[in-house]
Amino acid sequence: MDYYIGIQDVSPIVTEKPRRRKGPGEENALKGRFFPEVGESGKRADGRPVWLTDDPTEARRLQGEGECVAFVLTRENRELDLSGISFCFAPEEGNLRAPAGEEGCREDGGESPEGRSAESGAAWVRRMAERIGEEELGRVWQRHAGLPWRIADTRRLSIRETVEDDADILYRIQKDAQDAGFLEPMEEDPAARREVIRAYRRYVYGFYGFGIWTVTLRPGGQVIGRAGLEMAGDAPEPCLGFAIAPEERGKGYAKEACRAVLRYGFEELDLPAVRARVRRDNAASRKLCEKLGFFADQKAQEAGGLWTELLLDAETFERFERGFSGSFSGRGGPGEERDQ
Repeated sequence: MDYYIGIQDVSPIVTEKPRRRKGPGEENALKGRFFPEVGESGKRADGRPVWLTDDPTEARRLQGEGECVAFVLTRENRELDLSGISFCFAPEEGNLRAPAGEEGCREDGGESPEGRSAESGAAWVRRMAERIGEEELGRVWQRHAGLPWRIADTRRLSIRETVEDDADILYRIQKDAQDAGFLEPMEEDPAARREVIRAYRRYVYGFYGFGIWTVTLRPGGQVIGRAGLEMAGDAPEPCLGFAIAPEERGKGYAKEACRAVLRYGFEELDLPAVRARVRRDNAASRKLCEKLGFFADQKAQEAGGLWTELLLDAETFERFERGFSGSFSGRGGPGEERDQ
């Protein structure tokens, strides 16, 4: 049966259209659509839903028609062919398992079948939407629509995913910062820069759920730099990267942005540790990292090497954060120090 669910204020409105069908591995495969509210205004997602289904064949069919689909992993369907399905959720765990790229959804987990057979389709859709969460479903819709995720807001800054329109200003900012070694150089050709960002959004944001993001001023949205987390080389932990426009340095923006990035990494991504690689001759960047709580990783240092390897674990970061309690409150504190 197909079930349609809409959200108006906080009360779900459900209507049913009886149409029985069976999916592989399911006695009665289920699907339904959910309208998340996304964006600053809470506006509905352009009138287009996120479809929820536990039937892989139906998920691929809907994706083939250009629809946004959140596939619900269950103990019954996780052994089936899930290739080509972009977004998978294990509702019992309450999080997105993977945008899976070419391989399809990965990893075990999923909804327990107990009680499911006696549950109406409408109730199932409502329960799955509640367990996954409207914010997560909104993010799936944003990814599907090519819209940037908003990562974090601080008192003065907003951090969001990078988009193609950021390419030229970020190129100018990073040209000055490339000697710092934090970020990969950007392409010289404007069209190539945009294509690289487009691919980065699909294959880095889409695969890991994180990357190097764009830093903007609040209010107004002026782009002043980049900050984020990125897998680099053979490091097992994501590496912190940042670059702030020369004319905006000395205002504490780098520290404010990096603190927000690290908190997102430890709290939202549940990372155990984050790494930073700093050129030995870059005293300012090393000083900033030390203020954030990073310490030298002696095991990873190369004798006479160009880089200093720094590491920060979640426990140390939280301890340092307790000393920065006024930074986002508008009462001063480290967020206003005159460093990077």
